[in-house]
Amino acid sequence: MENVTRLFKAIVQSNLFTKYYALILILFVSGCCEQELTERYLLSDYEKSLVAYTSYDSITYVDETGQNLVTTTQPRIIQLNKNQPGPESCEYWETETLNNFINFIDSGFTIELNLTMYREDVDLRLCYWVDESQGSDNEFFTILQNPTGQKAENINLMGFEFKEVFVFNNRDDNGKVDQILYSSKGKGVEFISFSDGTYLKLK
Repeated sequence: MENVTRLFKAIVQSNLFTKYYALILILFVSGCCEQELTERYLLSDYEKSLVAYTSYDSITYVDETGQNLVTTTQPRIIQLNKNQPGPESCEYWETETLNNFINFIDSGFTIELNLTMYREDVDLRLCYWVDESQGSDNEFFTILQNPTGQKAENINLMGFEFKEVFVFNNRDDNGKVDQILYSSKGKGVEFISFSDGTYLKLK
């Protein structure tokens, strides 16, 4: 009889444990929700065309002495980013970004190109990255918001005429680079003027 009683108690206790575990599981699952995409903000075809480097390629620039400098590009990276108002939210939206680089290997620096789509605006950013062997003084430039052909300028710089370019000024007055002229027609970086009076011009 004692053995039967013990067995019955064990069954009851086991059943209670199962019910308790099931209740916890139900509460956990009910607290989670299925993720819902509410909106997708994508870069326009024009905005993507501003960064025309789509493959591993070589581009030639000429410096103030007439010497050619060959640079390299790589395929641009376009990706969607997930954004949520908070960690407990079930809703999210996606924004698109585009990244690319022009590698001036012989000169020890890289120009990074970045297009970031926000919910309302698009930012075009250029950054000047110095090779680690040359130092660590990276430089950042003014940000162009919502780039369109209407924001492009015609400018004379160091005796050269440039048409329909975006002008990026260095945010650091003591930087190595003064200005970068960027094409609004998909030609990329057209001109880099350095603070020491030297330059690189797209050939």
